[in-house]
Amino acid sequence: MMKEVIDYLLSNDLAEIPKRGRKELKSIIIDNKKFRYNKDKPISNVLTKKLVSVKTTNEYRSYAMKKAMDVVSRERVRQLITKHAIRNKFRVRDIQSAFRRYANSIVLENKPLSRRKGIRNDCAPKTKTISFFEK
Repeated sequence: MMKEVIDYLLSNDLAEIPKRGRKELKSIIIDNKKFRYNKDKPISNVLTKKLVSVKTTNEYRSYAMKKAMDVVSRERVRQLITKHAIRNKFRVRDIQSAFRRYANSIVLENKPLSRRKGIRNDCAPKTKTISFFEK
């Protein structure tokens, strides 16, 4: 739970983890105060109290609300696309890719088309193939 607050502080440049060369030190600086912080170990009580005070601010609350609404809206879009696919007899496939977080990670495949309409929609109309199916 407090890990989310630390991620918020680091992403908005309200806190920083000092480095010595390339190595991150085992501390975090919030409001020009240094706290002991090791990612692998539990958070100290002093740092927990500071994070609770940050968590009660209006800025963090609005950030958390926007993040929650983003997840909800993504799920709604995903549900609407799958309902549309079921109604129109598509096959739904969820692609694992770099764009996984977006709604277009869902691919609709194999839409059943009638013979003549399918040829006109899929490729350039050729008179020989259309006349073949008309016979």
